[in-house]
Amino acid sequence: MSAVGASLIERGVPAIVRGAIEEQALALARGVDAAVRPADVAALAAHPPLPWRGVLSVDDARLATALVHEAISGLEPRIQVNMSARRATDILRDGGRIGNVYDLVRESPRPWGEAGIHMQHGLPTRVANEREMGVFGTGTTVYGALTFSDVMHRPMRSHAGIVRLAERELNTGALTYGEASVVLGQRALDNASFLPADTGVLGGVRPVRAREQLADVVTERLIENFGLGSEPAGRGATSATFLDADVRPSELANDFRSILRMPRERAVTALREHLTSRAMVDGYIEAQVRIATADDIRAVHVRPRPANQLSTAQAATQRADGAELATVGAARGVPVRFLQRPGAGQAG
Repeated sequence: MSAVGASLIERGVPAIVRGAIEEQALALARGVDAAVRPADVAALAAHPPLPWRGVLSVDDARLATALVHEAISGLEPRIQVNMSARRATDILRDGGRIGNVYDLVRESPRPWGEAGIHMQHGLPTRVANEREMGVFGTGTTVYGALTFSDVMHRPMRSHAGIVRLAERELNTGALTYGEASVVLGQRALDNASFLPADTGVLGGVRPVRAREQLADVVTERLIENFGLGSEPAGRGATSATFLDADVRPSELANDFRSILRMPRERAVTALREHLTSRAMVDGYIEAQVRIATADDIRAVHVRPRPANQLSTAQAATQRADGAELATVGAARGVPVRFLQRPGAGQAG
């Protein structure tokens, strides 16, 4: 038995999780090259899984995919991975691989490490889901969100009930996982598979797809965001009304097909506005990057916590962490941008 396995047994880590961590350790010992597209992702690109299109007529499905493909072609798809500012600093300083929860469990002397006691139940399910969906890879998979711009529209509702696209703000990703959103470049897109939902929720219900099928993935996400008229929409349902500043909510709510009825140029513009709005963070597309390193990071976006939520000591720590991240990023040639908040005490 390996030293890693013995340590995990001693700490009471379940067998299914131990197996995943030991498999990861063996793969890393052999060497995992981020410059080589993973075989399982390449296979997805060559032999895509069955599409979602049965929910629409053949003609509507073709039109939807064509419109989404055109909309995406005018944007800049990227993957954003959220983490703490300190962790982002360490990755940029060390220049190594972006770790995941298996690394956190393996590297800590505490029973469940930095992953937290709640992972005692959640992590075995995650391992099972990763195996079932084929996204485990070499155990180095990092999860992020597919986004389409450095800034995003923040929708606002007027007194008349009309939704308009207000000022644009820095896209800081999924804040649940940390205030620093690491923006990954083209290589990460090539090394990733995608799902229009959370693998932790869906398990093996839907197939993942490669970058070459992004139009299919995005269309499926949009159908869930908007609904199909008679079906309830998902978490992003109200985002359907963000598409056009001149329409009232009732004209677009819960009906993806309304986009297909628009003139082509207007439909493409509406889709781009939605894809660059906050709605695509709330109703997001998950990216499973098989391996990512500091070399994949092209920017870091940080959303400091508001000053009124922090003690004096916490505010000082936030400023210091932000300043260190900005310094380390500059040394590596990676821009670090902060969402500007009055009184947030950000580094810059």
